[in-house]
Amino acid sequence: MDTIGVTPRADLFYEARYAALLRQMVAHVIEVEGPIYDDVLVTRIARAHGFQRSGSNIQALVLAAVDRRFPRTKRMGAMSSGRRALGPTFQCLIDRVRERSGHTPTSRSSNSRALPDRLPVSV
Repeated sequence: MDTIGVTPRADLFYEARYAALLRQMVAHVIEVEGPIYDDVLVTRIARAHGFQRSGSNIQALVLAAVDRRFPRTKRMGAMSSGRRALGPTFQCLIDRVRERSGHTPTSRSSNSRALPDRLPVSV
């Protein structure tokens, strides 16, 4: 959290005045690690504050601090039933990869591998 200039304060975690700083921390974790499952996000924030457990109170505060700009999805499947992913859409991630690699549709060389416009979605 030092990279964003915020120091986690366990002593202030449950106070209303700490909500703005908590929102900054949550947004930073989602921007860096997203898409991220909500339970993983709660664990990251709890551990950053020195909490060994993340009970319902911590979970409620962390998830309430998630900015609306981050889409929420619900992943289906037996092993991950009910887990929500938070963070950028997959198209946004493809755009990030292209941006970081300098790859644009106009800069393709004959021997470069094209990145897909959309990731395949299985139903």
